[in-house]
Amino acid sequence: MHGIVTLLEDEHAALVKRVWRELGARFDVHGIEVTPHPHVSWQSADRYDQPALHGRLADAAVAIAPLTIRTTGLAAFTGPHPVLYIPVVRSAEVSAAHLRIWQALRPIGHDIRRHTAPELWVPHVSLGHNDIDLPTLGAIVEYLAARRFEWEFPLTNLALVEDTDDGQQITARYEFGG
Repeated sequence: MHGIVTLLEDEHAALVKRVWRELGARFDVHGIEVTPHPHVSWQSADRYDQPALHGRLADAAVAIAPLTIRTTGLAAFTGPHPVLYIPVVRSAEVSAAHLRIWQALRPIGHDIRRHTAPELWVPHVSLGHNDIDLPTLGAIVEYLAARRFEWEFPLTNLALVEDTDDGQQITARYEFGG
């Protein structure tokens, strides 16, 4: 699996990791640790054509100016193993950046995840996935419900996260605006 993401800046990455640690200690959920880098995902696929990938990533990053995003509350993607996340407010600026990335990488992606298509994409910061069941989700939401997740922070990079023998690793990073 390959993910095209923006890594969160230090302050908000630390806040997210603190929540991950709390949920692991209190609810014994550790599935998020598969992707140990707090991020916003733009696109994911089984693989990309490697000769073209890095040039397209670099070109897309240069064409996107650093942007400020806002988050709000908590939400979940439903199913037998729900995903708990902090929603990112989908502004015109965020949508335009996503479309630029989507168009640059779609021609070289193989088995791109449909939920990352422009018409379906829900930008977010994941707090838990893979090992949360429905009763645990309810308990976690109750535990976190009094907290405020209304944040505002910059997105400044485009990164490639790849599955490796040592887990998911950041294998490339390009700054927005060059």
